[in-house]
Amino acid sequence: MKKGVSSGIETIAKIILIVLVLFIIISALNGLYGQTFKDGIKKLFGEKTEAEVTHEQNEMVKEAFESLEKQIKKCQDFKSNNCGCLVNLNQFGNNYKITLTDQETKLINIKNQVGSEIQMTSFDAKSPKTNCYWGNNFKDIELKNIFFKDRPFIFERVFIWSSITGNGNRYYFTSKFNILKKDRKLCWLTNKVDEDKIKSLSECQ
Repeated sequence: MKKGVSSGIETIAKIILIVLVLFIIISALNGLYGQTFKDGIKKLFGEKTEAEVTHEQNEMVKEAFESLEKQIKKCQDFKSNNCGCLVNLNQFGNNYKITLTDQETKLINIKNQVGSEIQMTSFDAKSPKTNCYWGNNFKDIELKNIFFKDRPFIFERVFIWSSITGNGNRYYFTSKFNILKKDRKLCWLTNKVDEDKIKSLSECQ
């Protein structure tokens, strides 16, 4: 074999060996340090890390939640009754849920949380209380959570079905108003209520 050909093969072999060693080192670092290593690479190329993106998203959602509080209280303060209010639920994604009780309304982060959740912020919900939704006969039903996926929705627990699936019937906010103020009480309005029963609903003023 000619010396030049032999030298070329040796060079290629060395390059392959170096690439292989680098691949093993990178894989090991990624296995040891996980997201930290990936974040380091992103910073090297001037990109935002996952932690930075998540922080920005959380701050935007907190602002939307503060705005939600103002919108609900504004609805309560309107003098008119048996009317509808529209509050913005479109800024919350599937990493979040809203939990409602008699005492407070809480914004919960459920991203990557297995069997746990993180409370981000809350507001006093004693007045007005909104931990309810309207049934088709306009009887108020207790509501504990609002979930978000492609759009906001709630679950109605069904005894047998819920015990099997952990969920229940899913209802969406499909009306032009998502809160119905009736007899001075504010409850969420979903497609649980037939559309013909709310088609004449006017905006609270």
